[in-house]
Amino acid sequence: MRASSRGVAFFAALAAVACLTDFPNPLGPVSEGFIERRLLGSWNCVQADGSDLGTMTVLDFDGKQYHVSFASEGEEPEQHRAYSSRIKEGNFWNIQSIQPKRDTNWSFLEYSFSETGRLLLRAVRPEPFEDIREDPAQVRKLLEVNLENSEFFEPAWECTPKESADGR
Repeated sequence: MRASSRGVAFFAALAAVACLTDFPNPLGPVSEGFIERRLLGSWNCVQADGSDLGTMTVLDFDGKQYHVSFASEGEEPEQHRAYSSRIKEGNFWNIQSIQPKRDTNWSFLEYSFSETGRLLLRAVRPEPFEDIREDPAQVRKLLEVNLENSEFFEPAWECTPKESADGR
């Protein structure tokens, strides 16, 4: 798999080998988005099997949304917009490409932090939502009751903070 395909799969958040962004609507409005300060910065990310995904950089765009770029070795960075939505105790990114020839659909990534400060990302699989994917309220409701159901998520990716040149 080419590096750019890994990046697309990472941010499409649906599979390591396929780009299946399949939600026409986000989980909630941008106006309800929020910035999680711990997400800001650069992260080295790996797949569940330990294979390298590259570097993810997360910036506060406007106090509600993030600008997220993903860079794999030797490839142009993939550019995305994202904003957070909360569903029960879960925090999710609504993420969409801002590349020139982009797919306007949305992907959802649940994010959490380990006790050691690592960022854990789980992609929401679109298949369980096939019959309701056009209805964001129904998508939220089904996701809410299945937060612990591994059938609704891809295996988690793990990201560690990337140290800056000054060691921070």
